[in-house]
Amino acid sequence: MQRWYRLALEGGRDASEIQPPGTVQQPALPPPVNEICGNTSLTESLPDLRHGHFNCTSIAYYNTYVTMCIAKCHVGYQTDDAGLLFCNSGRWAPIQPEVVSTIVGVGRAADTMPNTDPRALEYLSIPDEIYSDVAFNILVKLDQVPNLSIAETYLNMISVDNIVDLDMIRQLLIWIGPYIMDIVTNLDFLEVLSRLGKSTNDQSFFYSKKVAHGQVNSSTTTYMSEARVVCERGYLPRHPVLTCTASGQWDKPALCDPVACSIPEDPPHGSYLCQGHVFSDRCDVSCDLGYVPETDYTLGCSWTGNWTAFRSGNTTEMENAVSADVVIPQTLACIIADCGIISTPAHGDVNCTGTTYGETCHLACHDGYERLSRDNLTCQVHGDRATWSGEPECIPVSCGAPPEFPHTALQCASGRTYGNTCGVTCADGYEGTNHQSVTCHSTGNWSLQAEALQPIVGGPDLFCQRKDCANLSPPAHGSLTCSGTKYQDSCRLTCEPGYKVADESGHLLHGLFNFRCTANGQWNKKPSCVPSDYCQLGLHDCHPEHGVCSLTGHQAFSCRCRVGTVGNGTHCERTLCPPFPVTEPENGFFSCSIPTSGSAADTCQSADSTQPEYEVVCVLHCNHGYDRLIYAEYSCGHDGNWDIPFDPKSPGTTPCLAVKCPDLSSPQHGRMTCNRGYNFRYPEACSFACDQGYELTPTSSRERHCQTDATWSGNNAECIAVQCPTLYSPANGRMSCNRGYSFRYPETCTFSCNHGYQLSAGSTSRTCQADRTWSGSAARCTRCPAGYVYYQPKQLCYKAFNQHSNYASAAATCSSEGGTLAIPRDAGIDAFLINLKNAVDNSAGFWFGLTDRAREGSWVWADGVALGHFNQWSPGEPNNAYGNEDCAYYWTERGNRWNDAPCSETSPKFICQVAS
Repeated sequence: MQRWYRLALEGGRDASEIQPPGTVQQPALPPPVNEICGNTSLTESLPDLRHGHFNCTSIAYYNTYVTMCIAKCHVGYQTDDAGLLFCNSGRWAPIQPEVVSTIVGVGRAADTMPNTDPRALEYLSIPDEIYSDVAFNILVKLDQVPNLSIAETYLNMISVDNIVDLDMIRQLLIWIGPYIMDIVTNLDFLEVLSRLGKSTNDQSFFYSKKVAHGQVNSSTTTYMSEARVVCERGYLPRHPVLTCTASGQWDKPALCDPVACSIPEDPPHGSYLCQGHVFSDRCDVSCDLGYVPETDYTLGCSWTGNWTAFRSGNTTEMENAVSADVVIPQTLACIIADCGIISTPAHGDVNCTGTTYGETCHLACHDGYERLSRDNLTCQVHGDRATWSGEPECIPVSCGAPPEFPHTALQCASGRTYGNTCGVTCADGYEGTNHQSVTCHSTGNWSLQAEALQPIVGGPDLFCQRKDCANLSPPAHGSLTCSGTKYQDSCRLTCEPGYKVADESGHLLHGLFNFRCTANGQWNKKPSCVPSDYCQLGLHDCHPEHGVCSLTGHQAFSCRCRVGTVGNGTHCERTLCPPFPVTEPENGFFSCSIPTSGSAADTCQSADSTQPEYEVVCVLHCNHGYDRLIYAEYSCGHDGNWDIPFDPKSPGTTPCLAVKCPDLSSPQHGRMTCNRGYNFRYPEACSFACDQGYELTPTSSRERHCQTDATWSGNNAECIAVQCPTLYSPANGRMSCNRGYSFRYPETCTFSCNHGYQLSAGSTSRTCQADRTWSGSAARCTRCPAGYVYYQPKQLCYKAFNQHSNYASAAATCSSEGGTLAIPRDAGIDAFLINLKNAVDNSAGFWFGLTDRAREGSWVWADGVALGHFNQWSPGEPNNAYGNEDCAYYWTERGNRWNDAPCSETSPKFICQVAS
């Protein structure tokens, strides 16, 4: 409806009587009003224009004629504004910002003419070239793009050779902006011209109204008065000046928009992750793998439109930084991760290719030392922290337990590793040789020199040899028969007739007495043969222990035999008992002797080697490694019978019990098996094994024996978890392990991706298994293009574009992004796309990649695959209502179900999908 027609109806006119302007007979027209500037010629009255001249014409609006001139510049020159003058109250008034309002007024004047007239402007006496020049200057002044894209687009349309119709004018005004359209709606041509004159203030009060982040200030609030929008720091008025319209409303909304900062350029080796790009928005830096942020700062969009930096996590510092009076533009940087100089271990050398990410250090240990873990260490990154993959450490080579030698104990108080020495302790009766210690050599062997030390069966005593008591000198009137001169060797003395076996003190000894080399390296007694007469001196055959000698004459005697002995008058001997009747018990033996009053008994004779005669006493003993539980003496009586207190072979009797070693237990994560019922007595042996996923440490003993000294051989068994191969963080991701990155069973490591990356392959967690392998597969982090969101089930990236487009343009945009329109092939992705587009605009429709343009009713996805069983068509759809509804979009009004529409429709927005 034309404005003149609408105004007539609103004024109460009869619709049948309303005629277009110019056709209605006016009873009387007011006299024409001519705005004339200058008393002489028009040219002389115009201001001087260097490098150009003015072209003038008159614009007629009813009975008002206004002279308007436009500047024409010489080649190589242009005006710095629209270059318009018009005659206002007898003087030339320049039109600078108001040139827009003027052209709007021209448009409103054109609106008064019948819209069927193809040459509407000719009725206003405005030549096409004047209008074209004005439009050019407007476009140049308003166009912000350096190549004047708007001007180039429309100058070909608005020219002398083309018909300028009302649609062209309106298209031009639409492109100039909504602000101009407001003026088109509310202002008339003469009202626009009146705004170019002087303004008057008829109110003296001041109007102020708070708005979000600012306020509206005005001295008056009457029709045509203006108000200023003043915003807080960090915000700019969307419309700095508001005008009070005839309806009593401000012509534009009073809004304060946050200052916008340009999208920061990503730093080398990194990218910015921004929550937005307006005042107070924050951008964090995310560095590529191997790089870390140079500082712990974050960028903030300041009130000046520049990005400035402040410490991360400090809200107060951020607020101060983005609102400071002086804002210093700043950026963030990523620097290559540096692990620093690696420590040099004692007894080793480290040779590094560098200290930054990916560089390696090789550890070489000195002779006699070995690496505790791997020999190559790598500079790696965990999160924003660069660390070496391990600590270089050289530990001494272990020689383990030294070999065992007879009668020798090697005491390793300082340890059993390289450089340590074990001292020698000899058993009783033994003394050290020239070799008093052994050393753990760099080869891992115990040795005296460089060769490995091994005992040789039947070989010479290497460390401990029997003590030597030296030769025992035979006494006068006697001779010695010796088995040797060393510990446990013995000598038997034979005296000449008339002499008795005795020690150096003259004490008589048993005729079978053994002179023994004892553990202290001395003979237990010195031998002598003491002279004796037949009675007093023993020069008789009565036997002083068995009978009493009575002299009867020169070298004559008689013998009175004692109890337990028998004789023939000149000779007495002990009454004999049968052979010793008791069998030696298991792990025991008997020693027999004849106690004497003058000296200790001979306790070294066995039951079989001692004559079973009166006063012989046999005592039960136990073998080495067994304890005697029962003490018993078996004696030969005077009646020739043995006194037997008990039989060691009786059932339930255990005279000798193996010595007890300390109790052993199964190692943690392992088990123990013993061959004698776990009583831990000599000579029980226990073996050790580890549970699945564990193994014995290098120093652990697989088998231990309970020894005769009630101690266990070997070392304690210890099970440690088996080692899996080293894992590393995925590129653009992080790894976290629950057992300190030991990579031992059953450690679990989880993986996550850096901000902006998604896990596109592999496992989110992997566990070190008992077979030394990791569960799952290697994780991989990928990144979607800027603005895209990753959808794991499809392993694709999606973006909802907040711009209106027809189907073909939307598909072209997706193709330029390297993808296609989104394909909701199943319920999961369909729900994902609905949430994605609702986050952008929950009221608009969105194109997706489905069409039947090739064949009506045969719907095909953007990748060429036919529509399957899954669909989300709205009830009654698709219906091809207009005969050309060949493209599908999300229909917001119908619960985001699918609808078909003409592919040329431009109201929907669209969703793209690309590969990650």
